[in-house]
Amino acid sequence: MTTVQLFNEGILNLLLLSGKVLNYAIDGLLNAIASISIGQQQRKTQPRAIKRRPKAYPLLTVPRREACEAINL
Repeated sequence: MTTVQLFNEGILNLLLLSGKVLNYAIDGLLNAIASISIGQQQRKTQPRAIKRRPKAYPLLTVPRREACEAINL
């Protein structure tokens, strides 16, 4: 987001400049963008486990074909 903000503010100045001044302005803008530090998000420590959500139906523990035959009998 910081890069977008820098670009949006710098683009207006770049439109008005030309020649060597334009090159210096572009170099300055690129250096400012390159110097932005990228941080990591602070997250809570979370358990490494799979949480199975409760379902309205039991798990299918037999082959599907057998389960279908049991229903149709």
